[in-house]
Amino acid sequence: MRVWTVSEEKAGTLTQCLGVAQNLDPNPTARIFRKQTRAERIFSAFRQSVAEKAPDILISCGSISERYVAEIKKAYGGRPFAVHLQPPRRDLDLFDMVFVSRHDWTKAMEHKPKYFRMSGVPHRISPALLATRRESARARFAPGGEPVVTLLIGGSTWAYAFDRQTIDGIIATATNLVERGYVVLASTSRRSEPEILARLTEINDPRMIVWDRTGDNPYINYLAAADAFVITADTVTMVCEASMSGKPIHIFSPARQGGPQFEQEKFEKFERFHADMHENLGVTRPFQGVMEEYSYTVEDETLRVSALIKTAYEKRQSSPIGN
Repeated sequence: MRVWTVSEEKAGTLTQCLGVAQNLDPNPTARIFRKQTRAERIFSAFRQSVAEKAPDILISCGSISERYVAEIKKAYGGRPFAVHLQPPRRDLDLFDMVFVSRHDWTKAMEHKPKYFRMSGVPHRISPALLATRRESARARFAPGGEPVVTLLIGGSTWAYAFDRQTIDGIIATATNLVERGYVVLASTSRRSEPEILARLTEINDPRMIVWDRTGDNPYINYLAAADAFVITADTVTMVCEASMSGKPIHIFSPARQGGPQFEQEKFEKFERFHADMHENLGVTRPFQGVMEEYSYTVEDETLRVSALIKTAYEKRQSSPIGN
């Protein structure tokens, strides 16, 4: 089975595609596109059609990927089975399956047989991966058996603002956890304000371990070592990845962006996600300054989505039309 992922350069969309694809093809081909002129797109599709075998399955995410999926399918006579991991911008008869996160789901989608609901977003982390890393990660970061909190920090978005009060709150949280005897593994993102990393590194305690964004990224080991998490609310992917651990996840809420309707819609979308994870699935809790002990059922949604795609693809191949 040959699987291609089709996405823009944005890491979040690529991660979603690869997470699903790698359950179907151990070595999927990643097609990463930037905005191109029509002539560039036509030449790219033609070059693929004459140089490579047709992919069996296309897995795409991001609005920019839709036109490239259409052109790739055209170059290969419509044969590839196309899957999209978010609501398409246009309701085209382009995709064989569309997966939509529960916080983006609408009643209108219930009447579309190609649409399927999923919790959160797909990613590349699995319970098995974290289990294999946990012992070595714990030995590295907490050799004395200390409790570990992994602090995952994003940055300002259309929905949330990392203003002075928010940044001060993050630093105070990290300082307080260290003073209470926790080992704190802190990781910032590309979006994080530089001040956050600078101030975290100033916390003078050996239990405060901060990735300075140089060398190998310890992110997976930070996930594996954790006994609990504090994660800023601006990221959906990191919450979903951390949930593969089965450990308590506390959501730290930055300031809300004020602005036009577009920004308010973005904020409401995030709030729907967090409400679903907390109230319906029991995976997260709002961070209120204390680390709560609780458990939840770990659901590998990425694996479930991959299995649905595999079943649908094989069904099409076994039908007279598919052949």
